[in-house]
Amino acid sequence: MPAEAAEPIYQVNLTLHEIAVSEASARGSTGREGDSIFSRYKEAVRLACVTARQAHNWQSSMNHIFRLRATAKSVGYLNNTLEPELRLWEAETLWEAGNRVLAIEILQSHKREMEHTLQQARMDLSSGSLDGAAMIVSPVATQQTPAATQNWSRNELEAATILMSRIILTVGEWSDQQRRERPAVLWAEYFNKSAILLQEINSPTAWTGRALHALAAFAERQCVELTSTRDDDSTTAVRKQKARELAACQQEIARTSSTTEAQRLRGILRRLEIQVSNDQKELAELRSSIGGFLRMAIWSFVKCLGCTDAFDNCVYSLVSLIMTNARAQELQRALTSGAMDDVPSRKFLLLVHQLCARLSTEEDAFHQTITQLVTRMAVEYPYHTMYHLFALRNANRALSSSASSKISRKGSLSALQVQESEKMEERRSEAATAILTSVSSQSPDLRSIAQAINELCTSYIDLAVCPVPDKFKNSKAGDSLAMRDNAQVVITILNVLKVDPLYTWSLIPLRQDKMNRNVGIYVDERRDYSRTAGDANSEESHLLGQDDPDTFAAEEENKEAERSIIHVGQRLSAPISVEGQVSELIQQATDPGLLSRLFEGWSAWY
Repeated sequence: MPAEAAEPIYQVNLTLHEIAVSEASARGSTGREGDSIFSRYKEAVRLACVTARQAHNWQSSMNHIFRLRATAKSVGYLNNTLEPELRLWEAETLWEAGNRVLAIEILQSHKREMEHTLQQARMDLSSGSLDGAAMIVSPVATQQTPAATQNWSRNELEAATILMSRIILTVGEWSDQQRRERPAVLWAEYFNKSAILLQEINSPTAWTGRALHALAAFAERQCVELTSTRDDDSTTAVRKQKARELAACQQEIARTSSTTEAQRLRGILRRLEIQVSNDQKELAELRSSIGGFLRMAIWSFVKCLGCTDAFDNCVYSLVSLIMTNARAQELQRALTSGAMDDVPSRKFLLLVHQLCARLSTEEDAFHQTITQLVTRMAVEYPYHTMYHLFALRNANRALSSSASSKISRKGSLSALQVQESEKMEERRSEAATAILTSVSSQSPDLRSIAQAINELCTSYIDLAVCPVPDKFKNSKAGDSLAMRDNAQVVITILNVLKVDPLYTWSLIPLRQDKMNRNVGIYVDERRDYSRTAGDANSEESHLLGQDDPDTFAAEEENKEAERSIIHVGQRLSAPISVEGQVSELIQQATDPGLLSRLFEGWSAWY
């Protein structure tokens, strides 16, 4: 249902809730019953505000908030946590309406007031003046709503702390979008402070994960931006050029015999030394900032994954940061010391392929981190992990007896590259074997599971490399021969499918994306041509359908179909015999070098 059509329904719903709240107040319903009725009313107002904002009906959203404030005040529910939340809703409405500066200023002002009030409440709590039944008067709330009882209880203090964290985080995210503060200020005053406030609450809430995720995302974004600045080609070229000029000036001073020329060169040398020194300090500060944001991003992602399931997708960012910074030994050692133990291993199962591909027997902190994580996954989820480990362990099985696999592995690589690749595979296979041995020794159940999977994998490999019966070869040769004899019929059928409007030729995602970009470029070029060629030519080209992107897409799809048909024709008219083609396919299917091998993938962590 469109948001505009839902607005009258919400109006009726809110009116019914207001009647229920008023009747409950008139009956003197207090405690759990009264709180439940008002909570439902408050949730209805929140949904009505969201719907109104989606419909761009900003005034209606503000009216809903005003009605809730008035109703809460009349029945005595306008307490220390509701008023700040209503201000947050008002600021969100103003922000989406385009009044972004005003929205930030409203929350900034309320943030300062709440900080002062909460600080006073915590001081009284630490001094023991706030017990289970005692209250603390809120001077801010009392000034705004003098008719209501504005006191702080323990539960209200905890709820207000969560709300304060929400306000601080919202201001930080909005300020980040508007670039109102430097990244260091945003991190210290907003994102980090929001997460620190939530640490005061004993039990983690849904908002805890939200705040940690926002902190991690901000730190990751800053890390990426600073890294791109550090590795920028133009900046790096300027640094290198200054260093070369400094070295050349020093050599020129050593060669010159003129006192005047030497003094002039020394002046240039001092300026170059200052510039190079400033560049080095800037680079050191940049690296320090990158390291700080990197540690904060990984720590926040780990804590977020450990306390909530709402942001499980951030495991991709976490693994990407860990693998991209594999050489950061200090960071990796911190992860090895048990920092990731609070994250359930099930959240890494989607990346078990990539994690297993980075296993090695090298004794550095990075590979120890990966080994510990994969071992924990194999213990807790053996059926999801052990197959990958057995695939790595069996990767080089009978490889020495397969000459064709050696040739295919070598390809265009040099002998040194092939040797390094083989060593890497050996270390990976040894690491997988060590993990399987360790996991199998932990319990009889795991040992039996490992033995069963091992027997299954071994049977498949033995079945694949067993001699192929002549009967099988002859039957496949007969199928291939029949297709060759009727090659023209096969090509004719494929040509019919090429123009079938009910059939869509499949494209890989990268090629589809390229085709979409080409469509945009094509249409832009045709529009430019139409403007320069005149209205007549433009009308003619439109009638011919040349400006239609669907026409261009259809042409690209036909080209894809034609390429596929040509490839089929080449296979049917291959110069080798039918028996030779069948033997070649069987050799590839039974090559030990192609069996039980794990594809590392391009950027295995992505």
